Amino acid sequence: MKPQEFAGKTLSQARALAARYGFTEGGFVYISGGLCVLRFEVKP
Repeated sequence: MKPQEFAGKTLSQARALAARYGFTEGGFVYISGGLCVLRFEVKP
């Protein structure tokens, strides 16, 4: 499985970006400093 990651300054920005690419359910949230990252596992 290949991970797909989306980042934003806030969690809502990262979720909005992920939704633009069709990723809306699940995912892991990483918060590092001033950056929120959503990671989704993509099945081939």
